[in-house]
Amino acid sequence: MHPIRATVKVMDAAPDNSIIRVHIYSIDDPCVIDTMAHCAKSKHIRVILHPSQKSIEKIAQFCRSFSRGPDGTSPSHLVETSMEFRAFKLDGEHCSEYASMHEKKIITPDLTVVGSYNLTYQARVWNSESIYCIATTNQDTRRFDEEWASLSERVIRIFNPNPSLFTRVPKKRKGSDVARIVKKKSEGD
Repeated sequence: MHPIRATVKVMDAAPDNSIIRVHIYSIDDPCVIDTMAHCAKSKHIRVILHPSQKSIEKIAQFCRSFSRGPDGTSPSHLVETSMEFRAFKLDGEHCSEYASMHEKKIITPDLTVVGSYNLTYQARVWNSESIYCIATTNQDTRRFDEEWASLSERVIRIFNPNPSLFTRVPKKRKGSDVARIVKKKSEGD
């Protein structure tokens, strides 16, 4: 089964009124955005994203391309009312200036999808990706919820994003790690 089909199946099978927790580097695939908007009709979705404006722009672009449906809902309305987005923090003490959020997980009450699959068009069409569907544990949910709470100041508004969430504070370095290793090695010779 293709990763997108498995991902859609897991999200769609989540119980109504449950929370779907998404920890992902990137979302730009219209099929995934559509699935998330569809799931948001009966579920609440929380997304922790790598702080890149590309995902936010693609979600907003998708939402703007549709008007309200026969049931009165639109992707824009669902994104604003049933989906929350927060930007991963990359400028912590443990992060280098080249750090990137790499983990990819979708956690529902029953199943967790983990693997290499980003929710992007390129991943769906071109890349060789893998995912695993495993039973959700209390630890999976707790760890996500703790990280979610720690990012309470990093809320992303899809239609009015705060640009400061997408910039990094440059770190001062005394020299690169590679230069120090090379220098140490040459002094030892």
